[in-house]
Amino acid sequence: LKLFLQGVPEKNLYKQVLDELRSVDRVEYIHDLKIWSLDGEHNVITLHITSNLKIIEEYKLLKLEVYDSLAKFDFSYSTIEIEFTDDFCKNMEG
Repeated sequence: LKLFLQGVPEKNLYKQVLDELRSVDRVEYIHDLKIWSLDGEHNVITLHITSNLKIIEEYKLLKLEVYDSLAKFDFSYSTIEIEFTDDFCKNMEG
């Protein structure tokens, strides 16, 4: 039933992921974070990150850092959108 409803993993995983992402330099704010399972075994993640990056090289490095920081959680699929500090995001929570 949990799989059918695309239930989310344990709350502890959500907190662990947030703590890990907050430790990455240049990550200012994390929002629209969703973790769920499509098959009951493998989790997937989507998130938006706000950063004050100035050049494209910093953008690429940040994206690699975020993927590296999430590697220990063994997500089967991930989508990471990096936004600049002055960007508008229609999915912004709160």
